Amino acid sequence: MRNRNLSIVIIVIMAVVATSALALRCRYCEGGTTVTCAYCDGNGKVDCNYCGGTGEITCDFCEGDEYMRCSDCFGKGKIKFNGDTETCTTCNATGRIVCEYCVAGKMACEMCGGYKELTCVICGGNGEVTCGACGGTGQREE
Repeated sequence: MRNRNLSIVIIVIMAVVATSALALRCRYCEGGTTVTCAYCDGNGKVDCNYCGGTGEITCDFCEGDEYMRCSDCFGKGKIKFNGDTETCTTCNATGRIVCEYCVAGKMACEMCGGYKELTCVICGGNGEVTCGACGGTGQREE
């Protein structure tokens, strides 16, 4: 009778093991529910794609030339005043003035504000994302 009961217990255990999955730690997140963001390599930041990570762009006003058209003479170098034509003193008759919006033809990037980086849109700046293999449970079935 004892051997028969033991046999029944073993059969029941084998049936339970065969029909139910064993919960194991996920091999990707190692049971931690999150993994390193592959897009930003866990930094939470990515290079700005608008300026290429330099933090600056070519000036929109002078197109990188450092000079722009004189607003007093409209680039002609001369101004009409009371019927007479006079030399423009703002630009010294060159028709161009130093661009007031940039330095050396460059200005801060409009997208990153000159910081060269943006917050990663995939992980929201956390550097980690929910594990896709286990759905964030930390376990996998096998």
